[in-house]
Amino acid sequence: MSKTTPNMKRILSILSLIICMGSENIMAQNPGTLDVSYGVNGKMSATFPAKNGSSLYIYDLQKVADGKLIGIMNKSYYDAINETYTDTVVVFKVLANGNPDAGFGVNGEIKTNLVPMFILPQQDGKILIGFNDQEELVMMRFLSNGSVDVSYGIEGTSYTGIFAEVSNGVQESNGDLTLLGSVKNNSAMLIAKLKSNGERQFDFGKDGLHVFDFDAFNYYEWPSQILLQNDGKMVVLGNEYSNGNYAFVCRLNKDGSYDSSFSSDGKLRINSTMGTNAMKLLDNGKIILGGTYYYSNYTKSGFAIASVNADGTMDASFGSNGLRNFNFGGQDDFLYSILVQEDGKILAAGSTTGKFALARIHKNGTYDLSFNTTGKTTIEFDAGSTSSAHFMSFEADQKIWVSGLIRHSDLSVGFCSARFHLGNTVGLLERENSLQASVYPNPFKESITIEVSIDKKDFLSANLYSLEGRLIENLLSSTQMAKGSYKLDLPSNNIVGSGIYLLQIKMGEREKWIKVVKD
Repeated sequence: MSKTTPNMKRILSILSLIICMGSENIMAQNPGTLDVSYGVNGKMSATFPAKNGSSLYIYDLQKVADGKLIGIMNKSYYDAINETYTDTVVVFKVLANGNPDAGFGVNGEIKTNLVPMFILPQQDGKILIGFNDQEELVMMRFLSNGSVDVSYGIEGTSYTGIFAEVSNGVQESNGDLTLLGSVKNNSAMLIAKLKSNGERQFDFGKDGLHVFDFDAFNYYEWPSQILLQNDGKMVVLGNEYSNGNYAFVCRLNKDGSYDSSFSSDGKLRINSTMGTNAMKLLDNGKIILGGTYYYSNYTKSGFAIASVNADGTMDASFGSNGLRNFNFGGQDDFLYSILVQEDGKILAAGSTTGKFALARIHKNGTYDLSFNTTGKTTIEFDAGSTSSAHFMSFEADQKIWVSGLIRHSDLSVGFCSARFHLGNTVGLLERENSLQASVYPNPFKESITIEVSIDKKDFLSANLYSLEGRLIENLLSSTQMAKGSYKLDLPSNNIVGSGIYLLQIKMGEREKWIKVVKD
């Protein structure tokens, strides 16, 4: 019979505590319910300061590396005395509670005369913003404090020479950009490539540009999103008009040609009155699409999710021939954001009759009834207000943070957010790529060792959180690493005492959460 040492007893006691705490969390923190430790009873809202009589319109809202939000809005003020309008475009940064980040620009804002198009936050904390300047795409890069990064382009600005409606893009691991837009009055689409310094990649397409059609006989095509596979192939999501609105997804090779291994010709039309705006790529090659479907002669709308196999066929195991439409009981439901958990469950967020709307479905398309007992939940922030959820991110300790926009009864607008429990999910992040990482010793004393395999050049960081999701310490700031295997010894200096913590290892858009014990 083996002898149990005092140290072993302590470890067994800690492991028992973990098990007990996990059981209590599952019982007391039901999936789909608000995390009341956040804000006021799980939600918060803030209003952007503006003059009386002014209106605001927000173009884009993105989460940046430090956890704050960066956005672009237009402030319009009518001077009744002089009968004139004053329009001001503002890049703003807010804290997680919606208040302005005083360390960014002037009182959290930067004014510009350019027309904003999209935001691309970078892993190193810098911020790339695309503007339209007399029909030309102009890229500007800002430091995390709002000052212009003069090392980019010409004194912080890249005059791309691209004359198109570029709507979004994705940053590659080496810092290069792949951008998506439309040309020829929305009758064709465009992919453009820029180097990390803002210069055009002239070896791509024709002078760094590639124009292509989904349907040569269609008059209107609207690209929504572009994502890159690990092999460099490009997946493009969009919508077209052909006697009705239809969604499409296509896959292109590195050179921009259609990938014939996807739906035989690289193109898949989804036969539904569905407008798409969100997409995720999974490890198994499947593509999850999210958007809004319209019915009753386009007078009503609901959430729409589609699943597409890696070969470009509809996923017959999901919903009805790969499609799942549902609503929240109203007739004005709009989906804006999706996430996919590691266990395959899909989260969808948007709005329903002016309220936050959040749903979770199984990977076969049926409601996850463990999520708020119905698979759906709605949130109203203030009486008379309307709100919509546009952004979701997984948080520590099995929670999800949902943020968006709110319009109060006095017509002022602002930022709002809520945090929900997810329950005992298998993993916290959608797995577009898997992150291979291990941690030891665990329990640890003064330092912890991380072993991680990096399959391509990317940014790596490590953070330690409390079980409540509060950041305790940044063990490794976002650092660019080359492809390879690494063993990193990270000292921990800020932990007050022994206990249980959550270690977040993040590489680019991928992350892994590991429960660790401080002895």
